[in-house]
Amino acid sequence: MIRPALLIALLAGCSTPKAEAPKGGASVLFFITSDCPIANGFAPEIQRIVADYRPRGVTFSMVYTDLHQTLEAAARHAADYGYDSLVRLDAGRVLSRQYGVRVTPEAVLLDAAGERRYRGRIDDRYLAPGQYRLKPTTRELRDAIEAVLEGRPVAVAETKAAGCPLTD
Repeated sequence: MIRPALLIALLAGCSTPKAEAPKGGASVLFFITSDCPIANGFAPEIQRIVADYRPRGVTFSMVYTDLHQTLEAAARHAADYGYDSLVRLDAGRVLSRQYGVRVTPEAVLLDAAGERRYRGRIDDRYLAPGQYRLKPTTRELRDAIEAVLEGRPVAVAETKAAGCPLTD
């Protein structure tokens, strides 16, 4: 069953193609597909990031890049994987193209002005499909969020994400 708050967020999220950060905060877009095992494997870490940074004013969106995804299927997937964030469909892959996203999962961090400050992997746990570490050695997304929240430059503004390629 879809929770009413999530359904409202779904409808609101699909009506606007441009992602915007909240005033005075930051916004993270997690680009995912429901059938990517690497993206699904990141669900616990995505949940932890949301739990750690939402209280600090960061907003989050789960951006589904599947070209044939329905709102109902995206909402079901989000509920199954514990995503308590805005859920959006990337119709025509407008956002993916805008931010240069090529695989899932991939994260984009926007500052308060809506400027992209980071794009890439969540952390370095996955090196390539089939190659992974049990624990990450770097956490680029968290580092970038901290830098933006503290008003510092992001040390690593772009990384190559390992995951499932976006396909038609």
